[in-house]
Amino acid sequence: MFFKKENTSSPEKGKVIGVRLSAPGPRLFSESSEASYEAAITASVDDLSRQLEKRKAKMKTH
Repeated sequence: MFFKKENTSSPEKGKVIGVRLSAPGPRLFSESSEASYEAAITASVDDLSRQLEKRKAKMKTH
C-alpha cells in the first residue's frame, strides 16, 4: 500500500492511495485520489474487489 499527498488546485482530490495485491496470476493494482486517505482506501479496496470478482469468474469457466 502506498500513501502519497499531491499538491492540487482541487480540494476534493490530493490524497492518493495505491494498492498492489499479489495473487496467483498477474498482480492486481488499484490507485485512487480523494479528499481523505480513508475515502481513497475505500475506493481502492472496492476496485480491487471488482478485479478479484472478475478473476474468480474467469477461473471458474476453465
